[in-house]
Amino acid sequence: VIVADNTAWQAGGIDNAYGAVLTIESSQIIGNRAEPYDAGGLANFGQARVISTTIAANSARVGGGVDNGGSSCCLPVALSIEASTVAANTATYGGGIANRGPLTLLNTTISGNAATKVGGGVLTTVAAVDVRSTTITANSSPLGAGIHNGAYEGLGVPGTVSIRDTIVAGN
Repeated sequence: VIVADNTAWQAGGIDNAYGAVLTIESSQIIGNRAEPYDAGGLANFGQARVISTTIAANSARVGGGVDNGGSSCCLPVALSIEASTVAANTATYGGGIANRGPLTLLNTTISGNAATKVGGGVLTTVAAVDVRSTTITANSSPLGAGIHNGAYEGLGVPGTVSIRDTIVAGN
């Protein structure tokens, strides 16, 4: 599946709503934009699993590639990205991924993303993040070029980030 060149005020490519369950496999999410809000490529407010997929060249204010939007009062929110690439996405906050919910990155490359304020590769606040066998490289931002764990613009608090068998270099 190819999801490309879409523009929306929020969730330029795909919007996984509260309570929804989504699996994306062997796909491309490329060149999408969210103007003026969040989630250029993928907005997740439900439960999502991304496998063997490229998320690239998307843009938004928050979460150029992916915005994992946090939790609702009663519905579980979680995102797993496996054997995938998140690259060349841009945002003000969280160039590659902006995260406010449980997130797992497994055997994934986060590369060449840019944020003009914070979190070039991954911006996370509030939530738990598990990073395993992943490469985070060549991302840029004035603060947290590879990974930023903490508040931004006075929003949120640091989450818990666990990193194993992972390369975070050259950011």
